[in-house]
Amino acid sequence: MADSPSFWRRWTPVVVAACLIFSAVGLSSCSRYFDHHARRTQARVADLKATFIDLPGQSNALAKAEAEARKADNVQKLDILQRLEWASFDWRVQSAADQSPSSSDVALVFADNDTVFALGHAEAIADEHYDLFWPRWPVFGRVLRELRAQGSRAIAFDVLLPDRRFSEDNLELRNTNVLRVLGSNVIDSDYLFSQELARPGAPAILAIEPDGLPIGLFRARAAAMGDASSPRDADSVARRVRAFTRFRRLNSEIELFAYNRNLNLVYSPAGTVQLMDPDTGVTNQVLEPDSQGRVALPVNPKFGRLTLVYTNQIVWHLGITLAAQALGLDLQAPEFEPGGVRLHGPNGVQRFIPTDDAGYLTVDWQLAINRTNLFLQQNLTSLLRSHAQREYEGAHVTPLFTNRLVVIGSTASGSNLSDRGATPLDKSDFLVSTHLNVAEMVLRQHFIRRTTPLGEAGCVALLGLLASVLTWRLRGLIPLTIVLSFGFLWFVLALWLYVQHRFWLPIAHPVLGGLLLNYAGMVSHRALFEQREQQRIRSFFNRMVSPDIVQDILATGKLNLGGTRRQVTVFFADIRGFTEMTDTSQQAALEHVRSAGLTEAEAEVYFEQQAGEVLNTVNRYLSTISDVIKFHRGTLDKYIGDCVMAFWGAPISNPRHTVDAVVAAVDAQLAVERLNRHRDRQNEEIRKENLERATRGELPMPIHPILNLGSGLNSGNVTFGIMGSEAHIVNCTVFGREVNLASRFESASGHARILIGEATFREIERHAPSLAAVCVELPPIPVKGFRLPVPVYEVPWRTAHAVIRKFTPLLSTVDSEP
Repeated sequence: MADSPSFWRRWTPVVVAACLIFSAVGLSSCSRYFDHHARRTQARVADLKATFIDLPGQSNALAKAEAEARKADNVQKLDILQRLEWASFDWRVQSAADQSPSSSDVALVFADNDTVFALGHAEAIADEHYDLFWPRWPVFGRVLRELRAQGSRAIAFDVLLPDRRFSEDNLELRNTNVLRVLGSNVIDSDYLFSQELARPGAPAILAIEPDGLPIGLFRARAAAMGDASSPRDADSVARRVRAFTRFRRLNSEIELFAYNRNLNLVYSPAGTVQLMDPDTGVTNQVLEPDSQGRVALPVNPKFGRLTLVYTNQIVWHLGITLAAQALGLDLQAPEFEPGGVRLHGPNGVQRFIPTDDAGYLTVDWQLAINRTNLFLQQNLTSLLRSHAQREYEGAHVTPLFTNRLVVIGSTASGSNLSDRGATPLDKSDFLVSTHLNVAEMVLRQHFIRRTTPLGEAGCVALLGLLASVLTWRLRGLIPLTIVLSFGFLWFVLALWLYVQHRFWLPIAHPVLGGLLLNYAGMVSHRALFEQREQQRIRSFFNRMVSPDIVQDILATGKLNLGGTRRQVTVFFADIRGFTEMTDTSQQAALEHVRSAGLTEAEAEVYFEQQAGEVLNTVNRYLSTISDVIKFHRGTLDKYIGDCVMAFWGAPISNPRHTVDAVVAAVDAQLAVERLNRHRDRQNEEIRKENLERATRGELPMPIHPILNLGSGLNSGNVTFGIMGSEAHIVNCTVFGREVNLASRFESASGHARILIGEATFREIERHAPSLAAVCVELPPIPVKGFRLPVPVYEVPWRTAHAVIRKFTPLLSTVDSEP
């Protein structure tokens, strides 16, 4: 039946392995789900911020989304395997970065602490000193002009410009060169910077974040805007960026319209725009939107131009925008495909940017601020001085930024001056390097692709199956060594795939969840299984064989009890005189009942006492023989009435099974003889006691019967295994022609004799010639079931005793008196 214990023993390892594999796959799937959920909630927060215009309910929705994002990050922080996977990814990034070539395509212009000091002490620009809130044109406008003069391909500002600085509308500069070049030393800084943005040359890109964007004056003049946000994973490391975000903001045309008329804007979520005088606070005009959300800007007294109050726009990451400007990619006509987005440019140029469904892509981190040998980095102060030399002194300046994509950002100390955080390359780096790495990645098409969740589950299942099979099939340190070797090879494969192909093959879940978890689980199960199996084997064999044989069985680790062919020697030993003893005992009991006039109940009690005495007697002889069998490492098969059946050579193979069996037969005769001597002495004591009891008129005590042993042995091939039902009675036994022949030899042996077959004798000749020499060949005897008489030999056990003692101990001589 399929529900038998042997069935479950056979299939339990498969079930355990399947459960472990499913658990490992489940852990992997949960990690990927939680990672995906965290990205989705993070994207939801960014989307709400990017479209936030203070409509009813938006604040509550944003607060709810931020709480959900924090919750998702907290869940990920508990995912140890995910954190280990991130750590392994960082290790691969660092290994790949060590082999990265230098880049001639990107460059960084940074404002560090020295820049802050130089601008504050008029060392960067002659006669001009500024505090931390640097005016836009005197600093960034001049740097932009100098970079264009040096032939930069595109320039991105990783500097947020969210406010209009009215205090700089009449900024007086003390530098006399400004008066000579501009014709005035009083400037409108923001206006001049917006004009600088619109000048011909390298396109200028402004930074934008979901909750902050440049003023309309700058947005209208810049070539493009780029998302400069740097999202972090739950462990606070920036590994990914969002490729694009959909923004909804006030139309820059309306802001520019108000700026040109020196008016302030007050707008409502419904789209109503108020134009207000900043000095008096009086509303000059109210612009009501039409059904399509448009207002008429009064550009002249007669006609107005319809303009949307709010505009929807896809804003790409700053690094992607920077690279797109250089490659000519059309960011306004993306093609969204499964697994990413495709951008097209002139002359067949295109880039496929792989993203997840939340719009995130993994950054190919190669460039870091502290790796100064990989790309051009220059202090903003140096650019300002180069500008002064070129613009005011007419000196020749060596162009360093020719044909480069330049990012202008801050590396100064202080959270208000720069964005700093952990990256795969450094635990604390300036995140302005994010845009450089993204731009470099787009230019070189070094996009990172990761195994799909289904692919990762397949890797986990494959390694888990491998670990389970190895652990169950092999023993000792071999499976552990192989498992660790496969884990190491997986590490090497994952590193090679990343370094050479930028393919992110998972490590934590396949190695730890697939290999090691399944190995540990199968080892634990096997230990429990083997413990229970050993207990089962002990309970099964303890009464059949000696304890050292049980230990040998357990040590082999392999035991086939389902039926196998074995070379054994079978031993039958029958207690002679048992039938006569029972007849005599029964007759004496009947006589006593009649003579004593016992009642029916008293007679029943007396008969039970006599039966107990008979059983005790036969058990005493049988236990004596069984002890000898176990002492000589035999397997006790069964008791057949007053007969004992045993065999040697199974379940543990024994090349000397014939010698051990014959020695046990001799030892059994000696043990029975010694028992009889002991019972004779007891009988002498009983006879004396009976004389005294007779004088007292008491009944005599029974005399102990004296029995002897007839033995038969035969050797040959038999079928060995367990017979019976595990649900009821089972027996480890042998059967076959040679077994039957051994039983026939026992029947023919008579009293106190040992008969063996020819096969047994030939084996003794080979293994114990001195013992074979004392054996006596008898005339062949007819045996039932055999056509011809069968050769037979007798072992004269009294003579053989002296020979045997020379090469092996005997229980009858080393044991104490019975």
